[in-house]
Parts: sequence; C-alpha cells; structure tokens
Amino acid sequence: TLAVDAIVNAANSAMLGCFVPCHGCIDNAIHTAAGFQLRRECARMMALRPGEEPPGRAEITNAYNLPCRYVLHTVGPIVHGAVTDGDRDLLASCYRSCLELAAAHGCRSVAFPSISTGVYRFPVDRAAEIAVEQGTEMEILLAGRPQGAVDGILADLEAGPARVTTHLKRVADEDVPTWFTAADVLVLPYRAILNSGNMFLAATYGLPVILPDAPHLVAEFGEEAWIRFFDHTRPAESIAELLADGWFHQEEARAAARAFADARPPRAMAASWSAVPPRRYGAARRPLSSLRTPSTPCAARGRPAWRRPSPSRWRFSRWGAPSWRSPSTGCPARNGGAAARPVLSSSTDRAPASRRARCERSPQAARSAA
Repeated sequence: TLAVDAIVNAANSAMLGCFVPCHGCIDNAIHTAAGFQLRRECARMMALRPGEEPPGRAEITNAYNLPCRYVLHTVGPIVHGAVTDGDRDLLASCYRSCLELAAAHGCRSVAFPSISTGVYRFPVDRAAEIAVEQGTEMEILLAGRPQGAVDGILADLEAGPARVTTHLKRVADEDVPTWFTAADVLVLPYRAILNSGNMFLAATYGLPVILPDAPHLVAEFGEEAWIRFFDHTRPAESIAELLADGWFHQEEARAAARAFADARPPRAMAASWSAVPPRRYGAARRPLSSLRTPSTPCAARGRPAWRRPSPSRWRFSRWGAPSWRSPSTGCPARNGGAAARPVLSSSTDRAPASRRARCERSPQAARSAA
C-alpha cells in the first residue's frame, strides 16, 4: 500500500463510479474500497452542476475508507482512431489539473493511474511521456546505513519540494527487491568511485543508473543505454538536468539494463573480478595453493612448512632422517641411489658424525630405506 496524501481516479463523465458489477476498471476499484459514502458525495457534487464532467478537469472528494486523505477525479480523453493533438492536450490537462488541485489542498504526494489507457484506448507509451512532461513530483528514496554526518543533508532534503522516504539502517535481504523496484532511477552521487556493486544490482531489476563522469567509468560504460553520467564539477545542476530529461522512463533503457545483467551471471562476474588485481596493479595474485606449499628446506627435512612437528619427531627430522610425513619422491637422492636419504640442509651437514650415525642406525631410517 502506498502512503500518499491523495490518489487519482480515472473517472467517467458521470462522475458516479462504474455501474458495471465486478468490472476491473480503476473507477470501480476505488469506489468499492472507499465505500458508498464516496458515491454519495460525488452524486451531491454533480447535482449542483448541469450536464456531465468534461475531460481535462479535476474534482476532489474525501477518501473515506481508503488509506489516504483525498480522491482526485478526472475524466480522460476517449481516443477514436489515431491520437490527435487535442487528445494529447486533454490528457496533459488531466495531470496538470490534478497536481494543481492537490497542491491547493496541501497534498505532498499523489498516486496516479495510467489515465485513458484502458477502454479509452490511449496508447500507453505516449500517455507515459505526457505524464512525465507535466512535472509529476519526485520522491527521494534513501536506504542503507549512512557514513559520516548526514543530519544537515537530510534537513535540506526535508525542507525541499520533493518528498523524502528514509530507511537509514541496513536493508534486509528480503527488502532489497522492494526498494529497487519502487525506484525509477538510481543516482550514485559519489565524488570519486572505482566501481559500485549497487550499479550491477540495479541492472538485475532493470533500473537505470546515474554515475559520476569518472574517466574509467565513461570508458567502460559510456555506450550503455541505461547509464548516464553527471558532471562532477557541478553535480547538483547536472543531476537535475538528467532527472528532468526523463530518459530513464523509456523501456529501451530498462531493457538495456536487464540485458546487461543477463550477460553477466554471478559465476562469470566472479571470474572476471578475480583477474582485476593482476591487470590493475601489475602483480600476479598468488594462487591459494601456494599459501600452503612447503618450502624447499622444510621439504628436505621431511615436514610440511605449515605444521610444526612434535618434539619427539623433531630429533630425527631435523637431522635429515625421512619421516612418514615426507613424500617418497620429490627429494633428490644422494649418490644416485633410489633409497638414499634426502639431501640434508646445511644444518644437517654440520651435525656431529656420531649423531648422524645414530640417526642412520635408527629403526625409522631402516624402515624408510626398505
């Protein structure tokens, strides 16, 4: 349910609601939800004027059982054949009249249906363009945990003409689709940005994005139809111009965003990001296996580099006698013998001869030689 001050009813010229039982029009839905009081108020209003309600105007009534304050009633044009300039002017007048009447009654938010695009046969795409051109009020959605002092910024936004809806804490995973689908465009007003996961997330919901004109972003995404860039030297004016353009309402922009997301599945994205550090910083990333590979001296001593042997085994492995941890291959043999001891480290070569002899006569060394 939208929390708005008023909703708009695409009414018929009689202004008394739909008289077809169970009809699926917006007029019937609003009168049914509001209750019989709404129809009675409309009847009293129409009794004070001669004839029917002309198209292009707007009337206001109470909302009664609806979760808003007012209902704005407007009659849209009926299209007979091709759309004429008169049809366009009447539809634009419907939106303007509703906004002016709502502002006169102190409404800060209005929910519009798609006027005249049902049985009145006005093309939906052209009706959407006309609705955007009439200066429909903008609502700002702020979600997520802010960083830094934002009280002053929020106060300025609240004092502005646009309505502000805030959720200044972590957004739960199940609520993410709600926020992205409720928006018309995602604005990322960063001063500096390397990349943004929000941009890729917005693409999965077909949501156009406005980014700063950082050179690396323009070079990589400059050809995307669903992305626009604002001038970072004058961000406020540039973002306002992009929002007034209304390009993000076009179906081509949303289709391009969905195509961008479809071409980049999560597995492919993970593979591409794993190659970023070598490409960006010039140094190859060490493979995960190298972090657990024994170094050469430790391998020669017969123990892995990441595990310190117990004291009881350290006496033998330190002086070169192979233990069960040592692989049977990989250590060079002495004097070409396949069963010879591994090559000893420098500390082994410096061991007393008597201690080396005791190690060689040990049962463990005999078993390894066998």
